[in-house]
Amino acid sequence: MATTVTNTEALENKISELQTLHDTWADKTYTAVDIGECGGSTIIQIEEMGNMFQRMQDAYVTLLAQTISYMTNRKESLDTKESNATATVSE
Repeated sequence: MATTVTNTEALENKISELQTLHDTWADKTYTAVDIGECGGSTIIQIEEMGNMFQRMQDAYVTLLAQTISYMTNRKESLDTKESNATATVSE
């Protein structure tokens, strides 16, 4: 059986990079200007496109938060296993 070696330092660095990206994305919220019903169909479609892009950004922020959570849990699991293995060897 092959052993997979994970560099927890590199993983921690990537988690930090993703957290910075998440914070940058999460801080950006744009609300399309409400022009009412008299803007014409083109203006209304442009407004809807702006709303759609905001929903897409919100979905990316959620996806990024879940990815960071997974990677953090994975790193903690690896650290725990390493600590347990070290304690077992020391005994």
